[in-house]
Amino acid sequence: MKNLILLQENTGRVSFLNSISDVSLRNLVQHGIDGLAETFESTRASIQLHGYYDQIINLTDRRCTKANLLAEMIRQTRAGNVFDLLILGHGGPKTLYLHGSETMTDVDIQNLLVQARQQHAGMNFNLRLVYMCNCFSGTLLDSWLSIGAKTALGCDGVNYMPEPQITYFFDDFVKKNYTSFDANTRSFNASNLIWTALGLSDSQRRESKLRIKGLNTKFEGVRLTVGESVKRNIYASNPYNFTSLFLVAGERYEFKVALNDKWKNNINETNAKGYTKGIFDAPRQPSYKMMQLVGEIFHQNMNSLTYAGVHFGIGTSKLWDVSLTGFLVCHANDGLIFYGDNSGHVTVSIKRIS
Repeated sequence: MKNLILLQENTGRVSFLNSISDVSLRNLVQHGIDGLAETFESTRASIQLHGYYDQIINLTDRRCTKANLLAEMIRQTRAGNVFDLLILGHGGPKTLYLHGSETMTDVDIQNLLVQARQQHAGMNFNLRLVYMCNCFSGTLLDSWLSIGAKTALGCDGVNYMPEPQITYFFDDFVKKNYTSFDANTRSFNASNLIWTALGLSDSQRRESKLRIKGLNTKFEGVRLTVGESVKRNIYASNPYNFTSLFLVAGERYEFKVALNDKWKNNINETNAKGYTKGIFDAPRQPSYKMMQLVGEIFHQNMNSLTYAGVHFGIGTSKLWDVSLTGFLVCHANDGLIFYGDNSGHVTVSIKRIS
């Protein structure tokens, strides 16, 4: 499973509050800003990322503590889940502000792994990406990488435009499958245009760009919501057509290919239904016809060595209940070493039914 931990404490700290002399009124306004901002980001993340992450764990406001974060990171790792961490709020040099007066420094971050190993010897977090909108969070990138994060993003100075950078980044990284480095660049460029029009100074916009460090990761899996459909071209000459679709056991999908979509095995032209095997034919999946469109499940995307042993014949029409969670790979059913003389492609429409 692939999950997201949202660690969020807005606090409602904005500069204009200092102009309010009445302490009670100032606290009331600050509390209101805090609640509105946190509700907005929690709702936005849930709506935007629903169906892409298997679960979004919301550690907002009172739940935004080091103890809760550590417990959740341990729980996710022990369950075998890969997880990303989205941190929203405020910060200072080498410091993130959590709930109340609690902070998390660079040393505190490094100690998360120490504390986890005190409870579970030899533990290594399944932490993939850490995205921080907090001011000065770029000073913490090395700390996250030191405890196992593959990629970390943060702003070295004051972040004057956290939104829409956050929204644009996760739209590109999660939904459109851009690499983390490309998604970061694209989210800044798009946000820069908006904030330029709104009059934010050039220096403030440049200061708001997040720095990224670590591996150039990809989300790797596109998760369809119920009723959503996509199309993929499946090439006859490619033994592994990685669709980047992440299917979860228990879901149901409908596959359709037009009857007039044709591909060839040498000079033998056929549609996705394939043709009856000859005496010398040895397709990789012998229970299906030659050149029939076949689906398989792999444990990893873009890795042909991770076949999970699950296959199903598609042909031109198929309803399939997913029996094992993984990535969908499709191919024309030919011998593994005989794809070189194949040509053409078919287009398969894939729709999630439930």
